[in-house]
Amino acid sequence: MNDYRKNEVPRAAAVAIIEIVKPVREVLVLRRSASKNDHWSAQYAFPGGRCQTDDGSPLSTAIRETCEECGIELSPRALVETLPTTPAARSTKHPVPVHPFHFRLDHRPSLTLQQREIQGACWVKIADFLSPYGHAMREMMPGRLPGRYYPSWPLDDYYLWGFTYELTLRTFGNDSMLKNLPVAPLPLTSEE
Repeated sequence: MNDYRKNEVPRAAAVAIIEIVKPVREVLVLRRSASKNDHWSAQYAFPGGRCQTDDGSPLSTAIRETCEECGIELSPRALVETLPTTPAARSTKHPVPVHPFHFRLDHRPSLTLQQREIQGACWVKIADFLSPYGHAMREMMPGRLPGRYYPSWPLDDYYLWGFTYELTLRTFGNDSMLKNLPVAPLPLTSEE
Protein backbone atom coordinates (compact mmCIF):
# COMPACT_ATOMS: atom_id res chain seq x y z
CA MET A 1 0.00 0.00 0.00
CA ASN A 2 1.28 3.49 -0.84
CA ASP A 3 2.53 5.79 1.93
CA TYR A 4 -0.14 8.43 1.28
CA ARG A 5 -2.85 6.05 2.54
CA LYS A 6 -1.12 5.27 5.84
CA ASN A 7 -1.40 7.31 9.01
CA GLU A 8 2.29 8.07 8.91
CA VAL A 9 4.07 10.84 7.03
CA PRO A 10 5.05 9.59 3.57
CA ARG A 11 8.66 9.30 2.42
CA ALA A 12 9.95 12.06 0.16
CA ALA A 13 10.06 11.56 -3.59
CA ALA A 14 12.22 12.91 -6.40
CA VAL A 15 11.42 13.63 -10.06
CA ALA A 16 13.46 14.29 -13.18
CA ILE A 17 12.27 17.09 -15.44
CA ILE A 18 13.96 16.06 -18.70
CA GLU A 19 14.22 18.80 -21.30
CA ILE A 20 15.60 18.22 -24.79
CA VAL A 21 16.77 21.10 -26.95
CA LYS A 22 17.02 19.65 -30.50
CA PRO A 23 15.27 19.77 -32.86
CA VAL A 24 12.88 21.79 -30.63
CA ARG A 25 12.63 22.28 -26.86
CA GLU A 26 10.48 19.53 -25.34
CA VAL A 27 9.92 18.02 -21.89
CA LEU A 28 9.11 14.37 -21.13
CA VAL A 29 6.04 13.29 -19.18
CA LEU A 30 5.05 9.69 -18.55
CA ARG A 31 1.49 8.34 -18.35
CA ARG A 32 1.21 6.21 -15.23
CA SER A 33 -0.61 2.88 -15.47
CA ALA A 34 -4.12 2.68 -14.03
CA SER A 35 -4.15 1.21 -10.51
CA LYS A 36 -6.52 1.69 -7.61
CA ASN A 37 -3.55 1.62 -5.21
CA ASP A 38 -1.86 4.59 -6.91
CA HIS A 39 -2.91 8.11 -5.94
CA TRP A 40 -1.67 9.32 -9.36
CA SER A 41 -3.27 6.49 -11.35
CA ALA A 42 -3.37 7.07 -15.15
CA GLN A 43 -2.07 10.62 -14.81
CA TYR A 44 0.88 12.23 -16.58
CA ALA A 45 3.91 12.81 -14.37
CA PHE A 46 7.62 13.34 -14.57
CA PRO A 47 9.79 10.24 -14.18
CA GLY A 48 10.49 9.70 -10.49
CA GLY A 49 9.40 8.04 -7.29
CA ARG A 50 9.94 7.55 -3.58
CA CYS A 51 13.38 7.97 -2.06
CA GLN A 52 14.93 4.73 -0.84
CA THR A 53 17.46 4.58 2.00
CA ASP A 54 20.16 3.10 -0.24
CA ASP A 55 19.76 5.85 -2.87
CA GLY A 56 21.98 8.15 -0.82
CA SER A 57 20.35 11.37 -2.09
CA PRO A 58 17.19 12.63 -3.80
CA LEU A 59 19.24 13.26 -6.97
CA SER A 60 20.23 9.58 -7.00
CA THR A 61 16.54 8.68 -6.55
CA ALA A 62 15.53 10.78 -9.58
CA ILE A 63 18.27 9.18 -11.71
CA ARG A 64 17.42 5.62 -10.55
CA GLU A 65 13.66 6.01 -10.99
CA THR A 66 14.08 7.56 -14.45
CA CYS A 67 16.14 4.59 -15.59
CA GLU A 68 13.65 2.12 -14.09
CA GLU A 69 10.53 3.81 -15.51
CA CYS A 70 11.66 4.78 -19.01
CA GLY A 71 15.19 3.48 -19.60
CA ILE A 72 16.91 6.88 -19.75
CA GLU A 73 20.30 6.81 -18.03
CA LEU A 74 20.79 10.37 -16.79
CA SER A 75 24.17 11.76 -15.86
CA PRO A 76 24.55 14.28 -13.03
CA ARG A 77 26.46 16.38 -15.60
CA ALA A 78 23.14 16.94 -17.44
CA LEU A 79 21.64 18.55 -14.32
CA VAL A 80 20.72 22.18 -15.04
CA GLU A 81 18.90 23.11 -11.85
CA THR A 82 17.73 21.77 -8.53
CA LEU A 83 14.30 23.25 -7.88
CA PRO A 84 12.88 23.85 -4.37
CA THR A 85 11.29 20.88 -2.65
CA THR A 86 7.57 21.08 -3.37
CA PRO A 87 4.62 19.23 -1.77
CA ALA A 88 2.54 16.97 -4.03
CA ALA A 89 -0.87 15.50 -3.16
CA ARG A 90 -1.71 18.64 -1.21
CA SER A 91 -5.38 17.62 -1.07
CA THR A 92 -4.51 14.55 1.02
CA LYS A 93 -3.90 14.23 4.76
CA HIS A 94 -0.14 13.83 4.19
CA PRO A 95 1.33 15.72 1.21
CA VAL A 96 4.47 14.18 -0.26
CA PRO A 97 7.62 16.34 -0.30
CA VAL A 98 9.05 16.11 -3.84
CA HIS A 99 12.60 17.05 -4.87
CA PRO A 100 12.51 18.21 -8.54
CA PHE A 101 15.66 18.09 -10.70
CA HIS A 102 15.83 19.75 -14.14
CA PHE A 103 18.03 17.92 -16.67
CA ARG A 104 18.84 19.08 -20.20
CA LEU A 105 19.80 16.74 -23.05
CA ASP A 106 20.68 17.62 -26.64
CA HIS A 107 18.43 15.07 -28.35
CA ARG A 108 15.54 12.75 -27.51
CA PRO A 109 16.84 9.54 -25.98
CA SER A 110 15.16 6.25 -26.80
CA LEU A 111 12.59 5.10 -24.24
CA THR A 112 12.00 1.65 -22.77
CA LEU A 113 8.87 1.96 -20.66
CA GLN A 114 8.36 -0.19 -17.56
CA GLN A 115 4.95 -1.63 -18.47
CA ARG A 116 3.90 -2.38 -14.89
CA GLU A 117 4.05 1.30 -13.85
CA ILE A 118 4.03 3.29 -17.11
CA GLN A 119 1.47 3.02 -19.92
CA GLY A 120 2.79 5.75 -22.22
CA ALA A 121 5.03 8.74 -22.76
CA CYS A 122 4.63 12.17 -24.31
CA TRP A 123 7.20 14.76 -25.36
CA VAL A 124 5.55 18.14 -24.75
CA LYS A 125 6.72 21.02 -26.93
CA ILE A 126 7.56 23.76 -24.44
CA ALA A 127 6.52 26.56 -26.83
CA ASP A 128 3.07 24.95 -27.21
CA PHE A 129 2.67 24.61 -23.45
CA LEU A 130 3.62 28.26 -22.94
CA SER A 131 1.02 29.50 -25.42
CA PRO A 132 -2.31 30.46 -23.80
CA TYR A 133 -4.30 27.97 -25.93
CA GLY A 134 -5.94 25.13 -24.00
CA HIS A 135 -5.07 26.20 -20.45
CA ALA A 136 -8.16 26.07 -18.23
CA MET A 137 -9.49 25.14 -14.79
CA ARG A 138 -11.08 21.69 -15.01
CA GLU A 139 -12.77 19.34 -12.54
CA MET A 140 -10.16 16.61 -12.96
CA MET A 141 -11.44 14.05 -10.42
CA PRO A 142 -15.23 14.45 -10.32
CA GLY A 143 -15.68 10.97 -8.80
CA ARG A 144 -13.19 11.47 -5.96
CA LEU A 145 -13.00 15.25 -5.53
CA PRO A 146 -16.22 16.73 -6.92
CA GLY A 147 -16.27 20.50 -7.23
CA ARG A 148 -12.46 20.84 -7.12
CA TYR A 149 -10.99 22.51 -10.18
CA TYR A 150 -7.34 22.35 -11.19
CA PRO A 151 -5.24 24.19 -13.78
CA SER A 152 -4.76 21.89 -16.76
CA TRP A 153 -3.60 21.67 -20.38
CA PRO A 154 -4.72 19.07 -22.95
CA LEU A 155 -2.43 16.35 -24.26
CA ASP A 156 -3.35 13.76 -26.91
CA ASP A 157 -5.40 11.49 -24.65
CA TYR A 158 -5.68 13.26 -21.30
CA TYR A 159 -4.43 16.37 -19.48
CA LEU A 160 -1.33 17.70 -17.85
CA TRP A 161 -2.63 18.99 -14.52
CA GLY A 162 -2.04 19.39 -10.81
CA PHE A 163 1.49 19.01 -9.48
CA THR A 164 3.07 18.19 -12.87
CA TYR A 165 1.31 21.12 -14.57
CA GLU A 166 2.42 23.57 -11.89
CA LEU A 167 6.00 22.28 -11.89
CA THR A 168 6.15 22.51 -15.71
CA LEU A 169 4.86 26.05 -15.55
CA ARG A 170 7.34 27.03 -12.83
CA THR A 171 10.27 25.46 -14.69
CA PHE A 172 9.57 26.83 -18.19
CA GLY A 173 7.00 29.63 -17.85
CA ASN A 174 5.71 31.83 -15.12
CA ASP A 175 2.97 31.70 -12.51
CA SER A 176 1.13 34.65 -14.06
CA MET A 177 -0.33 32.20 -16.59
CA LEU A 178 -2.44 30.79 -13.74
CA LYS A 179 -4.37 34.04 -13.34
CA ASN A 180 -7.87 34.20 -14.82
CA LEU A 181 -7.88 30.72 -16.36
CA PRO A 182 -11.31 29.91 -17.82
CA VAL A 183 -13.34 27.02 -16.41
CA ALA A 184 -13.74 24.30 -19.03
CA PRO A 185 -15.51 20.92 -19.24
CA LEU A 186 -13.63 17.62 -19.45
CA PRO A 187 -14.13 16.29 -22.99
CA LEU A 188 -11.34 13.72 -22.72
CA THR A 189 -11.84 10.52 -20.74
CA SER A 190 -9.53 9.19 -18.06
CA GLU A 191 -9.15 6.04 -16.04
CA GLU A 192 -9.64 6.81 -12.35
